[in-house]
Formats: sequence, C-alpha cells, structure tokens
Amino acid sequence: MRPLCGQGIYKDNKKYYRVQTGSYAIEKNAIALQERLKKDGFNSIIKKEGLLHKVQVGAYSQKSNAEAMLKNLKAKGYSAFITYA
Repeated sequence: MRPLCGQGIYKDNKKYYRVQTGSYAIEKNAIALQERLKKDGFNSIIKKEGLLHKVQVGAYSQKSNAEAMLKNLKAKGYSAFITYA
C-alpha cells in the first residue's frame, strides 16, 4: 500500500519544507516514481493537488534538513527541489 497525502494531513497546520521529486497528471506515473524511491531507500508520499499527483520526500521544519535530503536524492540521480507549504 502506498501512502497518499491529501489536504489537511498535518493537523498542526504548520508549514513544512518538502523535497519534491515529481508531479504527474497520471497517478500511475507518480506511483512508479514512489516505488523507485522506495527501492533506493527513500520514503515518500503522493500528495494530490488539483489534477496533479506530487511525489514528495520528507516534511521538515528546518530548511537545512530538507537541503540534506535534496543532496541525497540528487546524489542518487533524482531531479528534485524544495517546496514550502
């Protein structure tokens, strides 16, 4: 079973830094990336926003932690960036 994140999953209403590795209109493409991430040792969620399925790793209160994860993902060949929401 894959984790699926929707609006309001974080009950404290805080904003978090997240590392996004993909965004897809077709859910099965997001699931395929999530499975690849898992194989490489990264836990991720799929967050549905509108028509897009966003694949994200982590939810960090400190930007430095998100930056460290970004570095790890890029070292494994993933294209990624940090979001704040």
